Amino acid sequence: MRKRSQSRPLLPAAHLAVMRRDNYFCVYCDNLADVVDHVIPYRIGGRSIRTNGVACCTRCNMLKRGNRTMVVYGLTYLAIKGESLKWLFNDIRNGLIDMDRL
Repeated sequence: MRKRSQSRPLLPAAHLAVMRRDNYFCVYCDNLADVVDHVIPYRIGGRSIRTNGVACCTRCNMLKRGNRTMVVYGLTYLAIKGESLKWLFNDIRNGLIDMDRL
């Protein structure tokens, strides 16, 4: 697997769509959100797409690194919101996401 940079922001339209979907509140703590978090981190193969993003405050974004519980919560949240996660299962099956680095 090729090495990826640590982060890649969502395109502005996707960023706005995520913030609107989540009502500008952090999905992890319910404070006001100021960033969009990659639920599956970009550094391990997560995509920079709307269906991998949740509204998040900076504090929770920093706390999430290495916290599998927050990743599971984020994925559950996306599923409840009706977001398709097919891309995730396909990427894991094809070895594009390194879950051992989570």
